[in-house]
Amino acid sequence: MTIRYHLATVLVMNEALLQEAIPKTATDIISRKNIDGTVSVLRIDNDQYFFNITGLAVELWLLINGRLTVQEIEEKMKKRHKELPPGRFHKDVLFFIKSLKKEKLISLKG
Repeated sequence: MTIRYHLATVLVMNEALLQEAIPKTATDIISRKNIDGTVSVLRIDNDQYFFNITGLAVELWLLINGRLTVQEIEEKMKKRHKELPPGRFHKDVLFFIKSLKKEKLISLKG
């Protein structure tokens, strides 16, 4: 029971730290917004992987500028899209940021 509680505490703390982090696109990528509204991303160091960002994730991607925290990005998106369920959207934003970090498309500072 103690281990589960401790693990849950660490996860909550990590989420709080992630909210305050400032994401910035990696320096070794090329990205462009396409005519159809999607964004294509290519890592220069590994051109075998091509990423295509669609839907609301495009807006999130375009807000990643090295100046806004994850929380500020989420707040801007909530203002633009009031119809989104807050709890679900929060989880989706964190998942997207973590996925971008895992694929080395962004870095996090702070």
